[in-house]
Amino acid sequence: MEEWQIDLYAIKSGIGLSLQMIRNSTNPSFEKAERGFYQRPIESNIACQMIRVVLPDNSKYFPEISGGRHRYTIRFMEQFPNSERPLQSADTVAFELHCCIL
Repeated sequence: MEEWQIDLYAIKSGIGLSLQMIRNSTNPSFEKAERGFYQRPIESNIACQMIRVVLPDNSKYFPEISGGRHRYTIRFMEQFPNSERPLQSADTVAFELHCCIL
């Protein structure tokens, strides 16, 4: 198994380097999602091919991102103990937003 994986390490290394370059292609903006909801239009003069959301390690929220041609939406979800499905948070969530260029 280890011999078979040796051939894949070069691919893994290349992908890791590419992702690092993409992630570092922008400066973050610090945003707030009121009641767990954030929406922003996609401006034609600003390239944004990949959206990256950064939350603190101990955050109880996770982002659900959807997008279209003209805007993208981020909903911050919580998993409550008594519910089967995650629900959108009613809190204001502070987060880092990166609009990365591929």
